Amino acid sequence: MFAYHTNLVWECTFFLHAAAGFVGLSDTIIILPCLLIWDFTGWECFSLPPTNDLWTLLLIDGFVGTVLSELLWLWGVFLTSPLIGTLSLTLVTPLSIVYSIFVGKASLSWEFFLGAAVMIVAFVCITLLDNYGNWDPLWILMKKLFNAARRMRAHRGYESLAITPQASHSTDDSTAIGSS
Repeated sequence: MFAYHTNLVWECTFFLHAAAGFVGLSDTIIILPCLLIWDFTGWECFSLPPTNDLWTLLLIDGFVGTVLSELLWLWGVFLTSPLIGTLSLTLVTPLSIVYSIFVGKASLSWEFFLGAAVMIVAFVCITLLDNYGNWDPLWILMKKLFNAARRMRAHRGYESLAITPQASHSTDDSTAIGSS
């Protein structure tokens, strides 16, 4: 069992590093030529940052905002599922705006909070449905409603059966079973 667990951990770690490397490689191959063409045509002019402070901020942002966040996202995908990993990215915007409100940099209307609440509820519901693979809450609800309706119908049927024999006592022997 330990060997299986160790092998699984190694494979996940290797795949995590390989996936992060392929993201960087594909960005370099696809985006770098586009940047060079845009700079050459003058559609977008690029220049280097003029001060060392800007270089420091760019490096910190590049590491934390790109490398670290991508690695954490890939790790989350490996621990949960691609669906949950992708849906969790939709929570970044509402959470960053809520942080800005707490810091005091933004004030928003109730519509934003309603939309953020809907997004969070949807994320929680999808996470629960993804976590419990065979769990279908709509099917369970339909079964409960069907069983309740069947119990009510059966209860009504027993009441009508209980009243009917008392109301129509017949002493006619020709209706008895087995009499000819």
